[in-house]
Amino acid sequence: MTTDRDMDALFDRLEREAGGGAPGGCLDNDTIAGWVEGRLPEDELVAARAHALACPACRELVGATAELEAQATATRPKRTGRRLAIAAAVLVAVGGAVWFLSSPNRATDESLQRAAERLAEASPELFTDFRPLYATERDERRPFVERGGLRVREPKGTILDPAPAFAWAPVAGATVYRVRVRDQEGRVVFETEASAPRLAYPRALVDPLPQGARFVVAVEAEAPSGAVRGSEAFRTLEPAAVERYRRGLDVIRRTVTEPERSVMSTHWALRNGLFAEALRLLPEDRGDEGPAFETRQWLRNRLGDDE
Repeated sequence: MTTDRDMDALFDRLEREAGGGAPGGCLDNDTIAGWVEGRLPEDELVAARAHALACPACRELVGATAELEAQATATRPKRTGRRLAIAAAVLVAVGGAVWFLSSPNRATDESLQRAAERLAEASPELFTDFRPLYATERDERRPFVERGGLRVREPKGTILDPAPAFAWAPVAGATVYRVRVRDQEGRVVFETEASAPRLAYPRALVDPLPQGARFVVAVEAEAPSGAVRGSEAFRTLEPAAVERYRRGLDVIRRTVTEPERSVMSTHWALRNGLFAEALRLLPEDRGDEGPAFETRQWLRNRLGDDE
């Protein structure tokens, strides 16, 4: 649950890495967790909403909490009821894009829906509740909000590889970038420097990150104007969830033909919260319309890479 010690530590760290502690009167972690999980009394909920609408820092922190809660809930099919709906509603309230809304009446391309039905027949244990990304969802866009003055592009969200690549927007005149990863207890688990805005994980020298855990990556650039910082929360997928995801990809490859196969593989990754993996699976752009193009545009926006 979002109120566990690890979630408290994660968002304490995210808040600090984003530029300092919250000023007096801002929402504390218990209030944010209670909002996301639907536990706040009505009077406290009204006050929290009013504060978040007026406070960009709290609004961003609430949005980040709801996103991680919804991603974690969506990867556990037996728990996708009220808590997922609440997290989705919170994101709508704070202005977030909600790719995981699950109304069965939303418009879906017929070819993708037929492919989803074939998948449910081929592997009901994996695909009975699976739905492609709805057309209305693919049309959604949201403004990107940086945590700090530097945009971290990778990793973010849920990641498949526990030895991730790191990437961030270059800072003019920067000569050194310091990269630091903290775990959910606030401990530094990886630290290095780079001269370019991209870094491969040194697999030969450092153990992979633990699976099924949450982290915050912070990048600090030394620029002529001074230090520029940015951070991003992410989580590694549990081993069982990795196996389930890969089994699903195998079923898609055996059951669905192109051009739907690539799009369905991408949507399977998205429904598992694997944004970077979804972008890797997408076919190359072939025109400026259709599910593949719309998914790519939406995904670039979601990753903050569409400018």
